Amino acid sequence: LIHMAIGVSAGAAALSILVTSISALLTGLEKAGAVISLIMLPMSIPLMIFGASYTRDFSTIWQPNLIFMLGFSVFMLPVMCFAGAYSIRNAN
Repeated sequence: LIHMAIGVSAGAAALSILVTSISALLTGLEKAGAVISLIMLPMSIPLMIFGASYTRDFSTIWQPNLIFMLGFSVFMLPVMCFAGAYSIRNAN
């Protein structure tokens, strides 16, 4: 159960950070629906694949799949901060 909780929390954090940064960048666009799908799908599918393969194998907790999801979260966190600042600056 701990294995699943760790995997779900790492994947949920990575996906929420990704969605927040993309929505902050595309706030002012008129036709953002197509752009969101072009940006969101290629970045979220690897997260889902790594998350599914992490929850399938119960041998160890620290697997490369989990490290990828946590690394993606750590990498995207500053990007999300800059995207939010960009969105606030261009909100005029």
